[in-house]
Amino acid sequence: MLQLGVHVSVAGGLERAVDRAHRKGCQAFQIFTTNPRSWRSRPISAETARLFSIRLKGCGLETVVSHMPYLPNLASPREEVYSRSVEALTDELLRCQLLGIPYLVVHLGSNLGAGRRSGRERIAEALQKAIIDSGSEVLILLENSPGTRNSMGSTFEDIASIIESLPRQSRRLGVCLDTCHLFAAGYDIRTPQALERTLGEFEGCIDPE
Repeated sequence: MLQLGVHVSVAGGLERAVDRAHRKGCQAFQIFTTNPRSWRSRPISAETARLFSIRLKGCGLETVVSHMPYLPNLASPREEVYSRSVEALTDELLRCQLLGIPYLVVHLGSNLGAGRRSGRERIAEALQKAIIDSGSEVLILLENSPGTRNSMGSTFEDIASIIESLPRQSRRLGVCLDTCHLFAAGYDIRTPQALERTLGEFEGCIDPE
């Protein structure tokens, strides 16, 4: 079933995002649980988590998505950045679990010239470690990239290869299709017929299991 929503602000408290989404008539909404331009995240108090859950149930909103901060790079060949990125992903999975958010959108990052194979291996290792270490039931949604230099995940085949490189029992993974990124990467979505062809190509690459 089609559900429509927007990204909403968490200014004044995470729980206020639920009220904002409800007032806008959203059936789904996305938030940042922390400052998206910082490595540091403020701990979520038990009271904030309680209020967030109460307001979600009160509004009847179930489709809630968190988006990872911008700084982590899961494909980075630089050890310090990579380590911090894996820690940030693990932390965000725990934050989502605490708030009852079922989905987390993740950028796949850039291999910084180390090559696509290296980038895929780094991403797969990061995803598996974060999933195991967090013990979270949150579904990670891999977001397609616009195809800029060294970026990972700009093609359906690239995303599929990352998913398939994880052991099946560790694959708490889905895909977030950014339509702006799709078009920038060369996929035609300008007409209903073109969109149908592109989605058919997507379904032919990504294993629903």
